[in-house]
Amino acid sequence: MESLSVLLVRIVVGVILGLVGAFIGMLFNGLVVPSPAAGDELAFFVRMLVLGFGAAGGALLAWFSLTETRVGTALTVLAAALSGTVGALIAYFIGDAVLDHPDLYILNQRLTQVVIFGAVLGANASNSALGMYKFRGRRSSF
Repeated sequence: MESLSVLLVRIVVGVILGLVGAFIGMLFNGLVVPSPAAGDELAFFVRMLVLGFGAAGGALLAWFSLTETRVGTALTVLAAALSGTVGALIAYFIGDAVLDHPDLYILNQRLTQVVIFGAVLGANASNSALGMYKFRGRRSSF
Protein backbone atom coordinates (compact mmCIF):
# COMPACT_ATOMS: atom_id res chain seq x y z
CA MET A 1 0.00 0.00 0.00
CA GLU A 2 2.88 2.36 0.72
CA SER A 3 4.32 1.90 -2.78
CA LEU A 4 0.97 2.71 -4.34
CA SER A 5 0.64 5.93 -2.36
CA VAL A 6 4.17 7.00 -3.32
CA LEU A 7 3.39 6.21 -6.96
CA LEU A 8 0.23 8.30 -6.84
CA VAL A 9 2.06 11.22 -5.24
CA ARG A 10 4.75 11.07 -7.92
CA ILE A 11 2.12 11.00 -10.67
CA VAL A 12 0.22 13.98 -9.22
CA VAL A 13 3.41 15.99 -8.71
CA GLY A 14 4.58 14.98 -12.18
CA VAL A 15 1.34 16.23 -13.73
CA ILE A 16 1.55 19.56 -11.91
CA LEU A 17 5.23 20.11 -12.74
CA GLY A 18 4.64 18.86 -16.29
CA LEU A 19 1.91 21.46 -16.76
CA VAL A 20 4.32 24.16 -15.62
CA GLY A 21 7.03 22.84 -17.95
CA ALA A 22 4.63 22.64 -20.90
CA PHE A 23 3.41 26.18 -20.24
CA ILE A 24 7.02 27.40 -20.21
CA GLY A 25 7.57 25.50 -23.46
CA MET A 26 4.58 27.25 -25.03
CA LEU A 27 5.91 30.62 -23.86
CA PHE A 28 9.29 29.73 -25.35
CA ASN A 29 7.52 28.82 -28.59
CA GLY A 30 5.75 32.16 -28.65
CA LEU A 31 8.93 34.14 -28.02
CA VAL A 32 11.59 32.29 -30.00
CA VAL A 33 9.99 30.13 -32.68
CA PRO A 34 8.76 32.29 -35.56
CA SER A 35 5.04 32.42 -36.22
CA PRO A 36 4.19 29.92 -38.91
CA ALA A 37 2.26 30.60 -42.05
CA ALA A 38 -0.82 28.52 -42.77
CA GLY A 39 0.22 24.99 -43.75
CA ASP A 40 3.77 25.26 -42.36
CA GLU A 41 4.26 21.72 -41.06
CA LEU A 42 7.88 22.24 -39.93
CA ALA A 43 6.96 25.06 -37.56
CA PHE A 44 4.05 22.98 -36.28
CA PHE A 45 6.27 20.00 -35.47
CA VAL A 46 8.93 22.22 -33.88
CA ARG A 47 6.25 23.67 -31.62
CA MET A 48 5.03 20.18 -30.70
CA LEU A 49 8.62 19.05 -30.01
CA VAL A 50 9.36 22.02 -27.75
CA LEU A 51 6.08 21.48 -25.94
CA GLY A 52 6.84 17.77 -25.47
CA PHE A 53 10.31 18.49 -24.12
CA GLY A 54 8.94 21.15 -21.75
CA ALA A 55 6.31 18.78 -20.40
CA ALA A 56 8.89 16.01 -20.05
CA GLY A 57 11.29 18.29 -18.20
CA GLY A 58 8.64 19.22 -15.69
CA ALA A 59 7.32 15.68 -15.32
CA LEU A 60 10.81 14.25 -14.77
CA LEU A 61 11.28 16.37 -11.65
CA ALA A 62 8.88 14.06 -9.83
CA TRP A 63 10.93 11.02 -10.94
CA PHE A 64 14.42 12.37 -10.18
CA SER A 65 15.70 9.12 -8.65
CA LEU A 66 14.44 6.74 -11.32
CA THR A 67 17.88 5.63 -12.54
CA GLU A 68 21.37 5.79 -11.13
CA THR A 69 23.44 5.89 -14.32
CA ARG A 70 23.93 8.67 -16.83
CA VAL A 71 22.90 6.45 -19.72
CA GLY A 72 19.73 5.43 -17.89
CA THR A 73 18.93 9.06 -17.13
CA ALA A 74 19.51 10.05 -20.76
CA LEU A 75 17.24 7.24 -21.96
CA THR A 76 14.57 8.21 -19.43
CA VAL A 77 14.69 11.83 -20.58
CA LEU A 78 14.51 10.75 -24.21
CA ALA A 79 11.58 8.41 -23.56
CA ALA A 80 9.69 11.11 -21.64
CA ALA A 81 10.36 13.73 -24.33
CA LEU A 82 9.24 11.44 -27.13
CA SER A 83 6.13 10.32 -25.30
CA GLY A 84 5.34 13.94 -24.40
CA THR A 85 5.65 14.92 -28.06
CA VAL A 86 3.51 11.98 -29.17
CA GLY A 87 0.95 12.87 -26.50
CA ALA A 88 0.85 16.46 -27.76
CA LEU A 89 0.38 15.31 -31.35
CA ILE A 90 -2.37 12.85 -30.44
CA ALA A 91 -4.12 15.51 -28.36
CA TYR A 92 -3.84 18.00 -31.22
CA PHE A 93 -5.44 15.71 -33.77
CA ILE A 94 -8.20 14.61 -31.38
CA GLY A 95 -8.83 18.20 -30.28
CA ASP A 96 -8.79 19.44 -33.87
CA ALA A 97 -11.54 16.98 -34.75
CA VAL A 98 -13.68 17.73 -31.68
CA LEU A 99 -13.23 21.46 -30.93
CA ASP A 100 -14.55 24.26 -33.07
CA HIS A 101 -12.36 27.09 -34.37
CA PRO A 102 -9.03 25.80 -33.09
CA ASP A 103 -6.00 28.05 -32.92
CA LEU A 104 -2.82 26.47 -31.60
CA TYR A 105 -0.84 29.69 -31.39
CA ILE A 106 -2.94 31.60 -28.88
CA LEU A 107 -2.39 30.41 -25.32
CA ASN A 108 -5.95 30.86 -24.09
CA GLN A 109 -7.56 28.71 -26.77
CA ARG A 110 -9.08 25.37 -25.78
CA LEU A 111 -7.04 23.40 -28.31
CA THR A 112 -3.79 24.67 -26.82
CA GLN A 113 -4.95 23.57 -23.39
CA VAL A 114 -5.80 20.13 -24.76
CA VAL A 115 -2.37 19.87 -26.42
CA ILE A 116 -0.57 20.89 -23.22
CA PHE A 117 -2.50 18.32 -21.18
CA GLY A 118 -1.83 15.64 -23.81
CA ALA A 119 1.90 16.33 -23.65
CA VAL A 120 1.86 16.12 -19.86
CA LEU A 121 -0.10 12.87 -19.85
CA GLY A 122 2.25 11.36 -22.44
CA ALA A 123 5.37 12.32 -20.49
CA ASN A 124 3.93 11.07 -17.20
CA ALA A 125 2.77 7.81 -18.77
CA SER A 126 6.30 6.88 -19.78
CA ASN A 127 7.74 7.93 -16.42
CA SER A 128 5.11 5.96 -14.53
CA ALA A 129 5.61 2.88 -16.70
CA LEU A 130 9.39 3.01 -16.23
CA GLY A 131 8.97 3.54 -12.49
CA MET A 132 6.58 0.62 -12.12
CA TYR A 133 8.86 -1.59 -14.20
CA LYS A 134 11.93 -0.69 -12.15
CA PHE A 135 10.30 -1.07 -8.76
CA ARG A 136 8.08 -4.06 -9.51
CA GLY A 137 7.80 -6.48 -6.62
CA ARG A 138 9.47 -4.16 -4.10
CA ARG A 139 7.55 -2.92 -1.11
CA SER A 140 8.73 0.65 -0.48
CA SER A 141 11.35 1.48 -3.10
CA PHE A 142 9.50 4.23 -4.92
